[in-house]
Amino acid sequence: MTQALDGGASGLSADSGASAPIYFCDQCGVRISASDLSSGKASRVDETRATCAACCRKRPATARMPRQSEGAAPRSTKRIPAPSGAEARPSQRALQSATRAAQPSARDRSPSPRPSAAFGTFLAIGIGAGLLVLVCAVVFVLTRSGPPETAAIKKTVEKRTEKTATTANTAPASSAATSPEGAGKANTGSASAGGAKAAPPPEEYDPRAAVAASLLAQAQAYLKSNPDDPWGYKEKLEELKAGYARTPPAAEATRLLGELKLPPTPGPRAWWKLDEASGTTAADSSGNGKDGALNNGPVWTAGRDGGALSFNGTDTGVQAPSLGLSGKVTIMAWINPSNLSGDRAIASEDGSCAFKTKDTELRFTTPKVKDHDMAAALATGAWQHVAVTFRAGAAGGAKFYKDGKLLGAVDASSMTAGSTRFLIGQNQWKDQNFAGAIDDVRVYATCLSATEILEVYNGYGAAPPAAATQPANDP
Repeated sequence: MTQALDGGASGLSADSGASAPIYFCDQCGVRISASDLSSGKASRVDETRATCAACCRKRPATARMPRQSEGAAPRSTKRIPAPSGAEARPSQRALQSATRAAQPSARDRSPSPRPSAAFGTFLAIGIGAGLLVLVCAVVFVLTRSGPPETAAIKKTVEKRTEKTATTANTAPASSAATSPEGAGKANTGSASAGGAKAAPPPEEYDPRAAVAASLLAQAQAYLKSNPDDPWGYKEKLEELKAGYARTPPAAEATRLLGELKLPPTPGPRAWWKLDEASGTTAADSSGNGKDGALNNGPVWTAGRDGGALSFNGTDTGVQAPSLGLSGKVTIMAWINPSNLSGDRAIASEDGSCAFKTKDTELRFTTPKVKDHDMAAALATGAWQHVAVTFRAGAAGGAKFYKDGKLLGAVDASSMTAGSTRFLIGQNQWKDQNFAGAIDDVRVYATCLSATEILEVYNGYGAAPPAAATQPANDP
């Protein structure tokens, strides 16, 4: 923008000649010096407009107008004399006009786009529809499958219903098959079912049968590792048969017992009936010559069947030759105690083992090794049949019996072989003598089964097993 000022009005002298035009920046409105125009720092837009050096630096160089020296066509300008003093400054109105000219008009400025009300409504409807679809999907899934507990219950009910239906379909066919007419109906029903066979119901878990199967496997393993002890194998099968009746393993044990061919059970190593009623000798009825001598005058008295010996609990007893017990032993007797306090010896192999009462319990001692105890609820003033079987080193190898019934078993320790003497009513410890009466003492160098012990209890006074003589090292 240029402003031509009259030379007379500006007060310039006549000899100054024509004045140069004054330019104001078309962008920012500042006055542009003639030196900036001549040097090219500022540029002219046309004859009346120009751009200052600062605004030229802000815009790309390509927007700048070419100079005259660069081959641009010369522009005709009306030279007006330069104002002096206050007149050299542009008026406030001129500045405002230049600023308004540089700024775009209101119609040239396009308003910033704003979302319409229709678009917002459409967006809200879309979001609401999406949420509604999501809720419907969740409700459908929950309604169809149900929670885990409901699904599990539903599955169980379906299984039970299917099993009941299978049983109902099978029962009429089986009952109908018992008669010729029913057989025809059953065959017709099978044919109509397409020949498909109903699956048998699954077998229920029986813990007793599982334990019995384990015991059967143990018995068979014992026979395999101890082929010279079929009596031990027989004992295990009989215990399985008695303790787990009406189970498949018990039925198998019964079959194996029927097939088992055993020599006669070894007879007793010694058997003192104690029926002499007089004298100083207790005769051995086993045939092995183990007669015993009475020590310090035990008294002959009435026994459980026939005679017996009564011991004072202080120093009386019976001494017989050693039975050479080692590894396996069975000791049994009828007792009628008068005092049960402390240890009271019934019978013992000196230095090897001792069968005793301990207060109201039964005790089997392997000297300097272990006391094997079992609760027995013994009583004074009454006849009771007591027995113990001992298999050295075996788990549950010490078994105790009272009146023909198994009381229980404990693990057995090792056992030293006896070689000195066998005692009745006392043992190697002098303060453990028996107080009361003892009758029918039997000792075996093997472990009798529970059945055999029960037979002795029930058949008191019967003859011993057929084998009267037993080798020193029997199985």
